[in-house]
Amino acid sequence: MILGHERQWEYLKKVHEQKSFAHAYLFFGPQHVGKRTIAKEWAKLFFSVEAKEGIDAGTNPDVIFFSKENALVPTETESSISIDSIRELKRLCSLGSYSGGMRFVIVDGAEDMRIEAQNSFLKLLEEPPKNTIIILISADAEMLLPTVRSRSIPVEFGFVAESEIKKYLNKQALASSIDDIVEIALGRPGVAVRLSEDQKILKESLKKYASQKSILNSDLARQFRLSQDLARDEHGADEILFLMLKDIEKNITSGGGNLSLTDAAKRILMAREAMKRTPINKRLLLDTAFLAYADRR
Repeated sequence: MILGHERQWEYLKKVHEQKSFAHAYLFFGPQHVGKRTIAKEWAKLFFSVEAKEGIDAGTNPDVIFFSKENALVPTETESSISIDSIRELKRLCSLGSYSGGMRFVIVDGAEDMRIEAQNSFLKLLEEPPKNTIIILISADAEMLLPTVRSRSIPVEFGFVAESEIKKYLNKQALASSIDDIVEIALGRPGVAVRLSEDQKILKESLKKYASQKSILNSDLARQFRLSQDLARDEHGADEILFLMLKDIEKNITSGGGNLSLTDAAKRILMAREAMKRTPINKRLLLDTAFLAYADRR
């Protein structure tokens, strides 16, 4: 199921029809917007009906799919993609295609490759295997080496319109709480579908979302008090910053695009990026973001 991203999908279909594909592509953009789904759907265009079914089931030997959670050579912590997985990938690629036709390598969460793993992967990009298309999927492409990025065709993905997500959920009759799901999903189809299929997760997410909104609607004094606890939860802190940015984006698109909103968005985005890439005190970054969010008003 492909939801949104019509321009990207049309481009990829045209590449397939004209047989003008490159050896490597970089699918980049926010998490849970459909990059992995489109990568698999595009791969299906190159295979027979029977082989297509194997892509979803993970049994097609000509589609090598891996991530830090599903590594070719598992690590103890599953915190990154190790160089051992890349070495195993090279070994598999050296064996040739099982069917004698095309082969796909899909790296989900390519930014999770360690530096030494990226350097090893670079050799694969410099000397690509015959009849092989490599797709790097990343929610943070800046974490990839410039040499890796420069050897891949970039395909950018953004958030999907809430109206499209709502239309899909209504059509599928996946849940009764469609408005709540659309609000929490914030333009991410993957989140919307997951929430619609699991009432327990939906209930927990609604509670968490209400708590996050309460924090954003609080005064600065309370936000500063809470920032210390939030700083201990890196994922939770990132969600708060993401929610700030989406709220500002909604205000801008509804006609409130003044300089204070734009400046606040830039400052929050800088804090979010710094939290991902630097060892700077996370509480300080959160306090900076809360100040920027307050200044938007």
